Amino acid sequence: MLYQSMKRIFLGLTALPLFVQAQYELEEVIHKERIPVQENYETPLDHDASDILASEKIHQTKPTSVDDILRQSPVATTARGPRSSSESIQVRGLDANKLNLTIDGARQNFRSGHSTMTPVNFENLKAVQVFKSPADFSRGSSLGGGVNFVTKDPEDYLKANKKSGSEFKYQNSSANAENLYNAKTIVREKSYSALLSLTTQNASNTELNNGETLENSAYEDFMGFAKIKSGHWSFSHDYFRREDDNPLDPSLNPPDTIESLQADSELIRNSTIVAYEEKNWRASLYYTTSESIKTQRDNEVDEIRRIETTGLNFNQNIEQTSFGAEIYQDRLDSEQQGESLTSYPKAHGVNASAFAEHHFKKNQWTLTPGLKANYYQLESEDFDNKSASELSQKFKVSYHFDESTYLFASYAQGFNAPRVSEVYPSGLHSLGDGWIVRDNYFIPNTELKHETSANRELGFSSSKFVMDYRGQLYFNASIYENKIEDYIRIERIDRSVLDEENGTSQFINIPEVTLYGGEVELGFLYDIYEWKVAYSQVRGKNETENLYLEDLPADQYLYTFNIDLDKYQMRVGYLGIQALEQNRTNPETIQRTEKTPSYFIHNIYADKKLGNNFEVGMRVDNLGNKEYRRHGSFLNESREDISLSLKYKINTL
Repeated sequence: MLYQSMKRIFLGLTALPLFVQAQYELEEVIHKERIPVQENYETPLDHDASDILASEKIHQTKPTSVDDILRQSPVATTARGPRSSSESIQVRGLDANKLNLTIDGARQNFRSGHSTMTPVNFENLKAVQVFKSPADFSRGSSLGGGVNFVTKDPEDYLKANKKSGSEFKYQNSSANAENLYNAKTIVREKSYSALLSLTTQNASNTELNNGETLENSAYEDFMGFAKIKSGHWSFSHDYFRREDDNPLDPSLNPPDTIESLQADSELIRNSTIVAYEEKNWRASLYYTTSESIKTQRDNEVDEIRRIETTGLNFNQNIEQTSFGAEIYQDRLDSEQQGESLTSYPKAHGVNASAFAEHHFKKNQWTLTPGLKANYYQLESEDFDNKSASELSQKFKVSYHFDESTYLFASYAQGFNAPRVSEVYPSGLHSLGDGWIVRDNYFIPNTELKHETSANRELGFSSSKFVMDYRGQLYFNASIYENKIEDYIRIERIDRSVLDEENGTSQFINIPEVTLYGGEVELGFLYDIYEWKVAYSQVRGKNETENLYLEDLPADQYLYTFNIDLDKYQMRVGYLGIQALEQNRTNPETIQRTEKTPSYFIHNIYADKKLGNNFEVGMRVDNLGNKEYRRHGSFLNESREDISLSLKYKINTL
């Protein structure tokens, strides 16, 4: 009853702008220039290589998964859904294991096997920085950029002159009967400030847009986040625990009767960061642990996988010169009935990099050369050690027609070291069916090479005030080509009982791969209105074997429209996602990816403040319940999903 009442209230709120339009007098708004703004977090070294989603954009969509956030960016997406446990981040067609994924600069390297999610506490996010290419050398080594999730500081919550505050939030989503509860408290004294946030989130099986129920998709999460700031120092600890009943491969939906493919799982992650930050430089030390416990239902045996990541990084700017370094170690361990899992080897790897670049400015021209040194070393008790080094170069030139209109061209090399789980795995990968298909075994590859990339990009950006500074028109466009050498992928060969050998799985190098594409964005701000349309395209080719990279996202249009009704303390918005047909697959091979039909889905959202203490929100995903499947996924997405939220605030913004 309460749910239906809230639903009617929120649907009424979405119609409010139409009702009041005739009575609403447009207030004069003078727009400031649309440039990247530092919101108390480390700004990107190269703005043209990044796409920043600020706090307002994040929280207006009431996110409960990483995809809810990244869908607003034309360069990033997720694949392998709709179960969030298998949600894998992609940037310009590159998968998570080829990207630099961080939370507050701390690397998140714990993805293993089919568990590819990046656990994020969405209730404390200040910004999400999407790095499009390796051109921002301050972001560590990768083939093509990455994603950094930035958490809020205690000061970001409190109203001016308030020394303490609290927030309490409840949110419900209909497609999976999800309930989210969050409570946080903040204090601010002269010498320090502190934040404590606790979140619980539980969901039932998801109802899909084709009318089916996705069995074994329920989960329970608990998240805790604490941050203390004192002067230039900050300390934070992030805790995440998930319990679910997802299949061993959450991207698939095997029947319950095949118990060998089903598991009950628990994922526990702890991350501690100590950071020191001044105006022009920042350093951080972090320690992250992740433990995955999967209990197979057919034999009740626990498979435990652990990874510890310890890292140190710093970046400094001195006038027109920037430099920095990063070093981190991944240490893997596993256990099954007192023995190590050979498919998840007991080994460790050390990665280090250091960079420097300088801006040369002359009239309207800016030249930026840069150099980065990369090194890695892998060690295992059962196999030979492995190490290598590589120099990466960068050169960028830009020409400014005026302060807000410019053209740039860049060349940047990327680097990605192989992971110990790619070099040293051995032993059983998957069981055969006992009568047709033989068992499949991992084969280690100590000759596996590191990956390198050469990204060439041409871009244009312009922003102009219009209508006596009451409006602003902006346009961004870029095209790129990313040539990759020694691209790493897994090669699986299955064999039948008629063959003399078992099947094999091994990580190998593809000598030449090319990714290319582009993005275009056009936006207009006028008074209380914001409108934006964006288009993105990415293509990929295995040049060595003359095959498509089959799991790349479809060409996509994004349509955004927001109305800020400050007079009524209300905001409403619309996000349309139009994906074109993705038919760049390889049907002549045994690859499982199939052609994906086009689709157009509609999403709406609204927020309304009630007095000084209450805030209500609504989000409707897939309005009208369009039946569709995303490319790179084997399952349909969820049905129309209505999320309603209620927040009670004490002395917070």
